[in-house]
Amino acid sequence: MRGKKPHFQVTAGVIRRRGWILISKRRKDGHMGGYWEFPGGKREPGETLRACLEREIEEELGFRVRAGEAFPEIHHEYDTRIITLYPFHCVPVEGRPRPPQCEAFRWVRARRLADFSFSPPDREIVRLIMETEKGIPPGKGIGRRGTDVLSEK
Repeated sequence: MRGKKPHFQVTAGVIRRRGWILISKRRKDGHMGGYWEFPGGKREPGETLRACLEREIEEELGFRVRAGEAFPEIHHEYDTRIITLYPFHCVPVEGRPRPPQCEAFRWVRARRLADFSFSPPDREIVRLIMETEKGIPPGKGIGRRGTDVLSEK
């Protein structure tokens, strides 16, 4: 159909290690280039969401994780596409991250996430993490307006 935007199912991992959370920076030449994100990627046909996430992190960062509990899904519409983002809590299981398919990566404390420039859907994940840190069940707290503290840096 002409004019219809493609819709992608995308996963993202909130990878924690000893109180630190892993974030990666998108390559400048790609969609949303230069923004920080929670690593993950597009789901392939027939693939489960958890399998997608584990595969994508191994491809992007060269190490293995185990995807655990899901956060609430996030819907976002860009000018050229629509995504449904499925974030998951993850733990590292083998290896160390290296950036073969991203510009950079960092381990940061949850309270420092607002210091980084995230794409709009990833800012929603930051909001969910902050709710969790405050003991609020994800998606039941400050609401979408709460992302105002996460500037478009």
